[in-house]
Amino acid sequence: MKYIFFFMMLIMAAWSAPTYSRTTPSDVFSRIKAIESVINNVSKNKRQRIDTIKLLDAKPLHVYALATALNEKIIMLNHSKQHRASIRPAFPAIEITPSQVMTIMIAIEKNLKILSPSSLFTFKAFNNKQPKDVLRILIRCNLLLDTMLEPLLLPHYPYRVVLEISQLLTNALPDKQPSVHHKKFVLYPQVKPKDVFVNAENMFNTLMSSTYLKFNIQYPKKPYYAPYNEKNIKPIHVFTMTVMNRVLLKDFLRRNGHLTTPQSSTDNLEKIKPAHVYQQYEKALLLLRYYLAT
Repeated sequence: MKYIFFFMMLIMAAWSAPTYSRTTPSDVFSRIKAIESVINNVSKNKRQRIDTIKLLDAKPLHVYALATALNEKIIMLNHSKQHRASIRPAFPAIEITPSQVMTIMIAIEKNLKILSPSSLFTFKAFNNKQPKDVLRILIRCNLLLDTMLEPLLLPHYPYRVVLEISQLLTNALPDKQPSVHHKKFVLYPQVKPKDVFVNAENMFNTLMSSTYLKFNIQYPKKPYYAPYNEKNIKPIHVFTMTVMNRVLLKDFLRRNGHLTTPQSSTDNLEKIKPAHVYQQYEKALLLLRYYLAT
């Protein structure tokens, strides 16, 4: 009997998330409002307000990117409580629409259930909602969790994501061993979060402008998730932007027919410092420029 159970667990692990072909932004908004209510209770942080942010050009891709960041933060909280189970949907191989966004919302709900088993999700019906409405609540959900994550966030978390970005770009290059890999990047000793954030924002802007120029897709001129004052930039902002960059890069590579699955790093990254994150970002940015030039 135990073998049958094990076999069933393998099937469930291999099961791919369902698609929601008729999903609308209003359906997604219903989900994120329920998620927001649970996160409100989990975080006990009521101070975050985002009413002044103008979200005029939001698209499902932007929602998906920030939802992925939120999912990673919940997984990080679960790991801090020794809950190793986690749900990360595979990146869509097609254009991101509300249907794909719904898939990541379902994953967020399941990971939240692991974090807070007693939480109840109450869904209400909404009409005439747009991606910008979903994005506004997503930003607030991220901000609510950020305070909880600040003492838990170590440099190896963003480093691992930047490392994956570099691997994605390397796999997409015709020359798998470009000269970039032989270049020595300086390891600066006094790196601050704002220094790394500059690199993260540079990658964001490069991906946005390149996607617009090549595919004529409008994107925001500035990241939605960015402090107005650089003095307020913290490691959590670097992590969030880095996860978003990974999503945006995957979408760009998908459009070019170059998206691959990078090999997960098994290295011990516990000794990683902000200087290493900055250094790896420098390499990733150079790889991105190299890729765009080929």
